[in-house]
Amino acid sequence: MEKFNLDGINRGSPVSQCPTCDRVFSTVANFDKHSKDGRCIYPEDVGLSLNEKGIWRKKMTAEQEMRIRHHWQK
Repeated sequence: MEKFNLDGINRGSPVSQCPTCDRVFSTVANFDKHSKDGRCIYPEDVGLSLNEKGIWRKKMTAEQEMRIRHHWQK
């Protein structure tokens, strides 16, 4: 797997990158969800989805996605 480039991520963002699988998660809690007994679990198997920036986050409904996009377009 290719190493994720954190250059486009704002300092202070709560992203966490796994040193084992190199996946990047939107929060420490999402990072923790993908790890069990020191082993990586595929993120989709624990309810996470990959966003357009290559960051794994909690799956959202289409309505939730639309609200977030609208909020950040202001």
